[in-house]
Amino acid sequence: ISNMGDLLTKQGKYDAALPYMQESIQFALQNPQDSKALNDAAWRLADSGLPPACFEQVADDCLAASQRSCELTEYQDPMYLDTLARVHFERGELDEAIKWQETAVKLADGKQDVTPEALDRYRAARKAVENKEDEKEGDKKVDDKR
Repeated sequence: ISNMGDLLTKQGKYDAALPYMQESIQFALQNPQDSKALNDAAWRLADSGLPPACFEQVADDCLAASQRSCELTEYQDPMYLDTLARVHFERGELDEAIKWQETAVKLADGKQDVTPEALDRYRAARKAVENKEDEKEGDKKVDDKR
């Protein structure tokens, strides 16, 4: 199921991939005690490259699967926290992404495949949003003076 979704996504056939992605995450959610399956399904979706409009259709289930995998491991598995951070990032929830990636990096302590580069990326995205908001505020002040 997920392999077909991955293949179609890589081919840019997002509308065709979406039902496979949805089925994959739903299957994982039907096994709420399998932290690995939940995490793997959430990661596959978050890392799939789906455009935001497509990802939005699976974002809630993706977050639910990731959160459940973290609950099952008592938020102590850096790889699962890395996934949770990525899901939040893909949802545009940058503060949450940064919070969970910081925790993942700290817990991994360089021993697992959790890197600070993702944290840098999330912080840069937040900075870009803040800069854009500052520009809008500056534009508004100029308009108010006119």
